[in-house]
Amino acid sequence: MDKELIEEINYWHVKGVDKWHRMFDGYSSDFIDLVNDTLYLEIHLTPSFKRHPIKIARQIAGEWVSFNKQLEHAERYHVTLINSDAESGFVMSLDTARDTNKVQKLIDKLKTGGSGKKTSKERSVVEGIYKKKDKKG
Repeated sequence: MDKELIEEINYWHVKGVDKWHRMFDGYSSDFIDLVNDTLYLEIHLTPSFKRHPIKIARQIAGEWVSFNKQLEHAERYHVTLINSDAESGFVMSLDTARDTNKVQKLIDKLKTGGSGKKTSKERSVVEGIYKKKDKKG
């Protein structure tokens, strides 16, 4: 798939769907490509992630095809799960948002996981075939 289209799909998916997972659930997902009807995704699991990773991989793979018309013809998914030290998102109060020093510290922590650099650790892969119920319609 064209790189610009991949970036556009990622942009709108993050704004509409994935932002909630990033802020509240401790993981984020990225669309990598669609090749030969196989959807390729990466899911970054953060230290605050608490759910079963295989279930999340299946759920997120379903969300990507359900919320993106350009991907709805995918027949299979290939999800790479990556454990990361950096958090995927955060929520702050209005009082905190007014304090630029606190905001900068939160942004730095988000980027680096508090360690000074963003690191990724273990990787695993979940693959599957979409069933009709995985897709809307």
